[in-house]
Amino acid sequence: MAQLFTCTALIPGFISLAAQHGVSLDSLNEKLGIEPPDLNDPFAGISLEKLDDMLCLFRDESGNDSFFLELGAYIRFESLGVIGQLIATATSTRQALEQYNEFKDIIHPFAEFSIREEDGQTIIAYAGDEDWPISKSARYEEIFMTSLVTIGRFMHGDKYQITEASFRHAEPDYIEQYERIFQAPVLFNQSECHIRVPSEVMNSSLSGASPQFNQSFAEKAQVLLSRLPSDSSLAAEVVQAIESKIGYAVFSMQDIAGELNMTQRTLQRRLKEEGTSYAQLRDSVRFRFAEEYLRDSSMDMATIAANLGFSEPANFYAAFKRWQGMSPGEYRKRFIP
Repeated sequence: MAQLFTCTALIPGFISLAAQHGVSLDSLNEKLGIEPPDLNDPFAGISLEKLDDMLCLFRDESGNDSFFLELGAYIRFESLGVIGQLIATATSTRQALEQYNEFKDIIHPFAEFSIREEDGQTIIAYAGDEDWPISKSARYEEIFMTSLVTIGRFMHGDKYQITEASFRHAEPDYIEQYERIFQAPVLFNQSECHIRVPSEVMNSSLSGASPQFNQSFAEKAQVLLSRLPSDSSLAAEVVQAIESKIGYAVFSMQDIAGELNMTQRTLQRRLKEEGTSYAQLRDSVRFRFAEEYLRDSSMDMATIAANLGFSEPANFYAAFKRWQGMSPGEYRKRFIP
């Protein structure tokens, strides 16, 4: 089984929560023997096992049994990185949740959600990963169900009222915290973990909707998704092969397939099975190298475009603006006055 990783996009929010509770992250890292991830690398990851150890120690250090409920209630768009940007620009809560499911592996590889309709109600159910049993524990049910309610209320205000919250674990001692957060009947020892939301709320338009920005963030999320670490995947091999050629040789998908001892058609099929494509992986590498090149004042735009394999500088301009939401020149000015 491949080791599960989560992107460091959640770390800034975790730091804020630690400061609020007077808990030192350096102390947690030292006790657990964890090497802090490189926060300057948007593709850096931390294993879920280490993250889980850190969360549990955080709870113990703070002495707060309801810590995981508080963590879920603390979730904000800005602490979710590009996923939060997708949610904030979605046209409806339903679209936001669907996009979260599509790109969830960036921040929560083990979180599985399902959505179904029942008597005018939308039931959002959470299930953990079968290969990671701890994800089915009470603490992750608390985090995800609470965050769904918190973000929903942030998007809709008072209109976002759930009608029921259901949990698989036994009723805890801090039941009053559940009642304060969910403001609805809370059931325990149930067969499924879910919340119920009126369907009209799920489908109603959001005032902050921005389809154009949403599409741009979705493309950026795809880049992050394709760069997640993995013990063994064809996608990782393809990325490595592309990285070795960027700036040194002109190559095609056929060249990469040949280097991996398979046909182009087989490469396409197997990447599709992994939920990605050659074009997505190629663009993820291009995007990362483009940012590095743009921070080097000695490289002009034409050279950068050529190194990245674009036939024309104009094609590079258009692609980078899709990826980053700004032109290459605007991005360069941020780092080179």
